[in-house]
Amino acid sequence: MKSEKEISELVWLGRRLDKALPYIKKHQPDLTKNFLNLVKETFERIILEDLTIEKEDYLFENIDEALDYLEESFNTIFENKL
Repeated sequence: MKSEKEISELVWLGRRLDKALPYIKKHQPDLTKNFLNLVKETFERIILEDLTIEKEDYLFENIDEALDYLEESFNTIFENKL
């Protein structure tokens, strides 16, 4: 079972993704397919492959960095503080 910190990081990332997708669909619809493919491929690897925790963390970090890049590019914040 994952620690509370790891679950919290996953929830936090999920909330960022939930906020990013509608923004991308509305403001940059041409990026929607690529964005969804990135998320799909990353989560498929995590679910289907026998990865180490370090590799899972690396994959989550890649999504997080992609969201950071999009935030900077679009001058918006996808972080959901609940």
